[in-house]
Amino acid sequence: MDPITLRIQTDLLSEIESEAEELGYSSRAEYIRHLLQNREYARNALSSTDSVSSVDPNASHANIDRIDTLEADLDEVVARVERIEEMIEGGASSPESPEVEQTETPSESETIDEPDATEPTTETEITELKAWLDQQGPQNETPREIIVEAAQILRTDGPLAKGVLKERLYKASPDAYKSEDTLWGSTIERVYEEAPGFTKPKYGHYGFA
Repeated sequence: MDPITLRIQTDLLSEIESEAEELGYSSRAEYIRHLLQNREYARNALSSTDSVSSVDPNASHANIDRIDTLEADLDEVVARVERIEEMIEGGASSPESPEVEQTETPSESETIDEPDATEPTTETEITELKAWLDQQGPQNETPREIIVEAAQILRTDGPLAKGVLKERLYKASPDAYKSEDTLWGSTIERVYEEAPGFTKPKYGHYGFA
């Protein structure tokens, strides 16, 4: 390339440097070379003054109205999509989704009797628990009685949260231990993992099979 020397006003030079930096050019010289290499576009823009003056104002307004209409249509589509998503999240089907075929449910006379989940279990589990306590449980009679009481409560009302069960056991035997925590640590917490029948259906809850 042949080097040339340009004399540029200070203000214009500052503008060129700022533009070069904003556009990511490594130097103002590179930016000026880019402008010169693309001077054809600038020349065409400057020579097209007739096209600028011949713009139809009515056409511009029509285009603006068309844009407004498209934006309104877009807003309506977006709102529709949001309603459909809410219906899907709520378990309902969208207007366009096919109807789900309804399956017939048995009538009252045809209803199959199922065992009640809350129905008390037999005394077999309690008997097995007592036998286990006699062999491997606490030596004192008091904690063994409280453990059996817990099994009977859980058998009829369980599963129960730890706090609820602990409170009921302490109210039933208030003089056996100084506090609910002491009672719990000496009875259920001590044996529930090994004693037969006790379960933890979910975190912090106890049951008895």
